[in-house]
Amino acid sequence: MGILDLFRRQLTPERFAAQVSRQLARTRPGWRGDYDQALFCLHVSDAAGSRGMIHLYNAHADACRQPPSRRAQVIERYLSAFLDTATADVDKSPARLLPIVRFRAVFESTPLLHRVSGHAFDASLAVPYRPLAGDLAVALGLDREHSIATVNRGQLDAWGMDFETALVQAIANLRERSTGAFEAVGNVLVSPWRDTYDASRLLLEDLLYRLPLKGDPVIALPSRDVLLVTGSKDERGLAELARMTMAVLHDETRPLSEQPLVLRDGQWLTFESAEPCPDEPLEARYRRVLGFHQDQKEMLDKVHERDGIDLFVASYRVYRDEASGRFTSSAQWTRGVATLLPRAEQLWLHCDRDGELLVVPWADAEMVLGGFQAQPELYPERFLVTDFPTDEQLRRLRAYASKVWTVPRETK
Repeated sequence: MGILDLFRRQLTPERFAAQVSRQLARTRPGWRGDYDQALFCLHVSDAAGSRGMIHLYNAHADACRQPPSRRAQVIERYLSAFLDTATADVDKSPARLLPIVRFRAVFESTPLLHRVSGHAFDASLAVPYRPLAGDLAVALGLDREHSIATVNRGQLDAWGMDFETALVQAIANLRERSTGAFEAVGNVLVSPWRDTYDASRLLLEDLLYRLPLKGDPVIALPSRDVLLVTGSKDERGLAELARMTMAVLHDETRPLSEQPLVLRDGQWLTFESAEPCPDEPLEARYRRVLGFHQDQKEMLDKVHERDGIDLFVASYRVYRDEASGRFTSSAQWTRGVATLLPRAEQLWLHCDRDGELLVVPWADAEMVLGGFQAQPELYPERFLVTDFPTDEQLRRLRAYASKVWTVPRETK
């Protein structure tokens, strides 16, 4: 293979967007797609006006996994999914409502993406959802022939429905298509449907309570197509569930979550086993959360630079603690620097005046400092901090510090 052949095989975002735009024009004469580099999407319109946006991230990732000869098929699949939504019969859509489980950050990122691109955010495009447990949430999807379209507030308003009413109908629709029995694999029960809504069936709580389990239902949702269930008092089942979760995550191109959940008194909670969590799922969890924070920081930095906002966006860092050998997370606040802090397990307080760096558990720092101011419309959460701790507060914080490091003092 020559160097020019290698270059031609590289599918840059710009080249991919151009390919999608050309294929859209061939599929729908008169339609056009205008590339938005900041959002990595196409703004689609025809003679009648806007038809919406085609987000390209997943399509591009899937196309890059294919040889050039098969990339047009990938594009066609995503275009078909978009056209399903853009040309939908709105009046009949509520009958196809189904619940979908996704990361909350997916729904919350839309307003920030619009800020990055310089477009005003239309509130009707916001996706209503219900927090589930941990960083998972339940929203509404429209089941189409080629796709699942996420329902926004504008669509609900057009149907004259509020979110909770629509969710009740979506769960009822899901129940109608949930005949069949879980399959036993060792001490774990595995969902049989494989219809991209397996994870959503955690909302059919009566179905889970009827399963022969030792203790409360504990589930894992490694992908949309897989719901794993065991009992909270089944030690062997819990170990098997952890192994099966990681096996699915390794093979899944669009993984969901490695975090097990437990159903207690009708409420889903994150499940923490009495046994220490193995390194592999724990590392996967930290990497996932790290990815959300990195994406958010990158977008906020772009907005601040463009708008001339002097506000530091602190990094969310993950490392292995030397003493315990376990993964943990940290964020740093430096004296004299207005900062947007991500929530982390450890807060690093850098005081160059005193020549020290305190490492304090987040909960203890909040207790001493009286809490932090969460910024609206940002998820993962970020907190605006401006007034560095006073000398008295620093004295109290030292009592909770797991480490106190000496750093260079401020020079005048």
